[in-house]
Amino acid sequence: MSFSFSAPTVILQDAQLPEGWIFPHPIKPLGIGARVRPTFGPTEVAKVFFGRGDSWLRINERKALLDGVPLEKLLPPRPPGDKREYTLYDIERMAHAFAASGIITGERLRIALRLLQLEAHLWRYVMEGSQ
Repeated sequence: MSFSFSAPTVILQDAQLPEGWIFPHPIKPLGIGARVRPTFGPTEVAKVFFGRGDSWLRINERKALLDGVPLEKLLPPRPPGDKREYTLYDIERMAHAFAASGIITGERLRIALRLLQLEAHLWRYVMEGSQ
């Protein structure tokens, strides 16, 4: 018995960029001692949202600008040991800064924003039927 599988085709030509920000304000933790969830390390952000390695992410964090402001100034401070964690809010700004600086294409921006929307739904920051 032989099986033949064709590669799935993902077409994003009709996928529109979201109007405005998915996360217009930083996500606030709920409750005493609570942390914002989910958070992603540099390797996860680079792989999942941009299809790249963490060294690519670190290099381009230093190059990118968003509305004339260096991206590094918009991100959480880098703690000792370089274990920075990013929220969905941070990653959205990163994606826009990378696109505005010519680091990623419009297509890669659409993919990153779509993944952010899916994560927002998964974590119930955006409810079904919105966005």
